[in-house]
Amino acid sequence: MKDRSLTMKTLYHDRSLGFAHAQNTKAIQQLRKQLTNEHEQSVELTLISCFLFIIFDFFFGDDVSSHAHLKAGIKILKGRLPLDGGGDTILEAPSIQNAAISELAHLFTVMDLHAAIWLGISSFQLPPLTDVNNGLLAIRPSSSFLSLEDACDSLCFHMMRTHVFHHSLVAYESRAHLDGTPFHVLARKEEYLFNLRTWSPALDTLLETIPLTTETARRVTLLRMVHVSIFINLSTLLQPSGINKYHQYSSDFGQIVDLAKGLLRPASTENRADLLRIIAINNAERGPKDLPMFAFLAGAIQPLHMVADKCCDTRICYEAIGLLEEKPWREGAWDSTVMANIARRKLQERNVGAC
Repeated sequence: MKDRSLTMKTLYHDRSLGFAHAQNTKAIQQLRKQLTNEHEQSVELTLISCFLFIIFDFFFGDDVSSHAHLKAGIKILKGRLPLDGGGDTILEAPSIQNAAISELAHLFTVMDLHAAIWLGISSFQLPPLTDVNNGLLAIRPSSSFLSLEDACDSLCFHMMRTHVFHHSLVAYESRAHLDGTPFHVLARKEEYLFNLRTWSPALDTLLETIPLTTETARRVTLLRMVHVSIFINLSTLLQPSGINKYHQYSSDFGQIVDLAKGLLRPASTENRADLLRIIAINNAERGPKDLPMFAFLAGAIQPLHMVADKCCDTRICYEAIGLLEEKPWREGAWDSTVMANIARRKLQERNVGAC
């Protein structure tokens, strides 16, 4: 089976995963027994199971099953949460009696958001279950940088703000026609784009004042890849669905691939180890071992998968897939082999000639 072959291909590149895979299989068998035990069933257990199945299936390259479990979990949560009278979200934190349900609602909201942004699927939330901001956008970084850490913080702010904005547009993007989108929403998008465009010149100004070491150059390359991917994501919001809306961004997709070539080659073990070190520094972690396993990090896999999944130029798509497969590596929740296989399957299924 296709999904099984994805799993075996991932295991082939990392034999140490064999034991973990065997234990994972045993854990799933025990979990299924618990779910079929009527005396021990609970909503919390069912939702936690959905979450685990989402993660397991995603790691194994089975995004279809992962998507199905995500949909099931959100459906259960919608049945458990009180409707908020006409608000932007279904629930408000003070109204939640069950802390576990509240945490799970936030968790499923974030996963749904990432699936919609990075895997190119539709959101299941209308309205959203809960707010994903959680105060993360309360302090806006300066538009000028005194250090590379300032540039990283600023880019993280832009990325999170784009995610939150995307999250707030579910009602508008679900419509067949976007003519009815309020002016203030369109104006906010243009404001965010304007602010995002100032990031690159601010970085260039900073680079004129600091030593350009090899480490600095690699960190900047990674930041520029992420910046271009955010720009494409934000630019294509509130446009009709479909691959056509990415047609004008082929040169931007190509820029991501060109930057990635300089970052990922030579495709050696030493290069990948240094890449993870750079990702950790850019994400304010002390080292690769401190990177959260289930975090959707702003590294190299995320932008490359976006290129392979959304670019209209098949040559560029296959270049991105080739880079993901050349010397497989992991970044938090992202696995380069898994994401390459997901992108390859989607590329084979879609009608690129319609671009």
